[in-house]
Amino acid sequence: QNEYARNKLECEAYLFSLYRSERFPATSVPFSMVFGPNNIIPDREQKMFQRLLLGRPILVPGDGTTVGQVGHVDDEARALRMMMGNPITFGKRYNLTGKDAYTDDGYVDTFAEIVGVEPQRIYVPPPVMDELWTGEPQAVFRASTLIQKVAPHIHNWNASVFFSVDRLCTDIGWEPEYSFRAAVEHTYEWYMREGLNKTREFDFGWEDELLERLG
Repeated sequence: QNEYARNKLECEAYLFSLYRSERFPATSVPFSMVFGPNNIIPDREQKMFQRLLLGRPILVPGDGTTVGQVGHVDDEARALRMMMGNPITFGKRYNLTGKDAYTDDGYVDTFAEIVGVEPQRIYVPPPVMDELWTGEPQAVFRASTLIQKVAPHIHNWNASVFFSVDRLCTDIGWEPEYSFRAAVEHTYEWYMREGLNKTREFDFGWEDELLERLG
C-alpha cells in the first residue's frame, strides 16, 4: 500500500469503529475507476481518444486479455445520492462501478469504433511490462495509463480486476444506466464538443521511447 491507500483504509476502520460503538452513520464506498467527462486525470480516457485521433500506435500490455472495469461518473454520483442518509447502508462497505467488464483489447476496440479509426496495436511483451511495473513510481504511473488500470500501486499490470455491485443494487435499488460503450460514447462527445482534441496537450515522449525500444 502507498500512503494514500493506507490513509483511506485507516479512515474507514475508524469510522466503522464509531458505527459499532456509537452507531455513527458511516458507509464506505470504494470506487473502482471513475470514467467520464471532466476527468481530472486526462492521461486516462482522454489520452486514448487523442492517440487514436492522431493515428498513434496503441501500446497494449501483454497479450491484451487482462480484464478491467470502470464506472460512469453520472451513475456513481446518482448512487452516492441514493445512499446518503439511508440507514440500510450504515456500517457497510459497497463497491461502486459499472456492470460491464472488458479486456484491454476490448477497451481499444470500443474506443477505436467510436472514434471511427482502425487501431494499430503494438503489444508490450510481459518481461518489459514486468520491468516497467517494478520501476520508479512515475514509470509505473505511465505504464498504467497505456490502458487505464485500477489501483496500479496494488495490482500487477496483468491482474484482472473487477467488482460486483449486486449488494448495492439490492440495498438501494440502484442500477447503472451507462454500459461501457455508452460511457465511452458520452465522454467522446464531450471531448470533441469542448474542442479538447485541438487544445489538450499530451506528452507522448515516453511512449515514443518505448516504441523505439520495442522496434
